[in-house]
Amino acid sequence: MSYWSDLRADAGLCSFRNRYLNKLFHNIIKYPVFILFALNFESCIVDDIAQSERHAFSLNIILSITIIIAVIVIFLIREQKIKKQYKKLERELRIRIKKIGEQEDKIVQQKQEVYSQINLSDKQDEVIHNQTIELEKSRRHLEKTVELRTRELKDAKNKAEESDRLKTAFLENMSHEIRTPMNAIMGFASLLSLTDISVQEKGKYIIRINNNCRLLLKLIDDILDMSKIQANQMVIVKKEFSIDQFLQEIYDEIVTEHKELEIKNIKLELIRNKKDKSYTVYSDPVRFRQIFLNLLRNATKYTEKGYIRFGYEPLFDSDYNNEPSMLQFYVEDTGIGIPPEKSNFIFEWFNKIEDDPSKLYRGAGLGLFISKELLHLMGGEIWFNSKLKEGSTFYFTLPYFDTTEVKSAKVRKQTSGQSIKKENYDWRKKTILIVEDEDNNVLYLNEIIKRTGALTLEARNGKQAVKLVEENPSISVVIMDLMMPEMDGYAATRRIKTIHPNLPVIAQTAYTNAREREKSLEAGCDGYISKPYNRPELLDFINTFI
Repeated sequence: MSYWSDLRADAGLCSFRNRYLNKLFHNIIKYPVFILFALNFESCIVDDIAQSERHAFSLNIILSITIIIAVIVIFLIREQKIKKQYKKLERELRIRIKKIGEQEDKIVQQKQEVYSQINLSDKQDEVIHNQTIELEKSRRHLEKTVELRTRELKDAKNKAEESDRLKTAFLENMSHEIRTPMNAIMGFASLLSLTDISVQEKGKYIIRINNNCRLLLKLIDDILDMSKIQANQMVIVKKEFSIDQFLQEIYDEIVTEHKELEIKNIKLELIRNKKDKSYTVYSDPVRFRQIFLNLLRNATKYTEKGYIRFGYEPLFDSDYNNEPSMLQFYVEDTGIGIPPEKSNFIFEWFNKIEDDPSKLYRGAGLGLFISKELLHLMGGEIWFNSKLKEGSTFYFTLPYFDTTEVKSAKVRKQTSGQSIKKENYDWRKKTILIVEDEDNNVLYLNEIIKRTGALTLEARNGKQAVKLVEENPSISVVIMDLMMPEMDGYAATRRIKTIHPNLPVIAQTAYTNAREREKSLEAGCDGYISKPYNRPELLDFINTFI
């Protein structure tokens, strides 16, 4: 019994020990600190076991120690593997950390690039926005420009069409205005050849011829002046002249020129200055006369009854000034007046106050345009007041400069051409050299001069003129044409002045611009007269030098 009891006890102890060792083994695998605890615990158990059981238990001890050693070896081997794995993992971790760092650097760099791209994108967005704004502004500006240009083109087209219409009307009118006086000139000239007409009839025909010649000459002058104005070649030649004397000459010319005023019972009045003072101005007397005659001729043309008044008055800047700053001139009539729709175009070329075909008024439609442009060049301006069917008043101004010297009769004669002294001259002891290459002009000059009793010599070019002056010291005056073959009038005058410095030379030419006048005076000419001229004008002009 005791044996089996011992065996069961041993078996139970072994079973207990085995469970304990298994648990210890698992604990040792998990927790190495239990190895010592197991050894101590085993020693305690061994001490308590009876001596009788030592032999059986020793095997278990050896087995336990072997297991423990095996466990320790396994543990050490596992630890070495763990260390190797740890080191490997540590290396991999460092490598991964390094890679992660590099990746982070790349990420940071990429972030910076992204940020820079974002900033660049923002700037580009801003630029695009600004460009969009600018494009919108440009679009609007372009639209406005296109719209404005379209309007300008339409206006230009309308003006071109209007100008073309006016030019067509102008050319048609020119044909009429040229052919009408030419027909009268040729017709009355042919009548003069008849043998059965009286002296009184011849006188009437001659007056008609002269009047139509003046009309034709004025038309040619207006066309030439218009061309000069368009080419900016109009020159203003300023001189001193008396206003009152000039207006009286203009009055006499209008009365002589327009005999129909008496027939129509139209009163022509020259209103004198209320200040009872004669003003002398420094301006262009030729253009001043042209402006006044344009206005007065328009007034006589469009006035059927009543009166035509003209005059001037001084304009003062203040009541304390003794001398005016401007002189205001006016022409007033009781004519047909100006339609309101014509008011804005009356100073444009080819425009006439009345273009109704049922009421034919002669004229080219250039007078007011030329007058306005001339006044602009002379420092003045022109305007008008008008009531339809009641009349019109045209005003224009000229600057006034304080001057007291009035030019001599010689200068006035060169500019106005209206001062006629007498009809008959006795030059029987005088010799006049005619230098002219045109046969008609030579004949005309001879016919004028021979009635004065003067001897005439003829030269057809400058060389002949110089030779005749050298051979005839008795020559009293030279009438010199400026445009001739071989030697022109300028060169001939210079040569003549070296031979006889005191011999008067009168330049005559068909050119009317101021430059020709200056060139002739620079060459040595003593006077200048423009073609065409009539007999009294030429004789009066020669008489101032002979």
